[in-house]
Amino acid sequence: EGIGLILPIQFAMQQPAHFPKLLQRAMLILGTLFASFGMVGYAAYGLETKDMITFNIPQNKITSFLRLFYCLGVFFTYP
Repeated sequence: EGIGLILPIQFAMQQPAHFPKLLQRAMLILGTLFASFGMVGYAAYGLETKDMITFNIPQNKITSFLRLFYCLGVFFTYP
């Protein structure tokens, strides 16, 4: 999704030659953030962790609406 922003950001920089190093750092930070979020989620739910995070939440009316709105969000943002 962000590939359309890579070149404009690089060309807008004062020193475009620094962009690859900056991109590498940003990807490392994001990868670390996502991995730590996954580990914390796994530590919270243990071996009972399900593939979709919404299935880990107890089933009631509110979580049913949460799943519905999640599906609608995916439906309306999918290209």
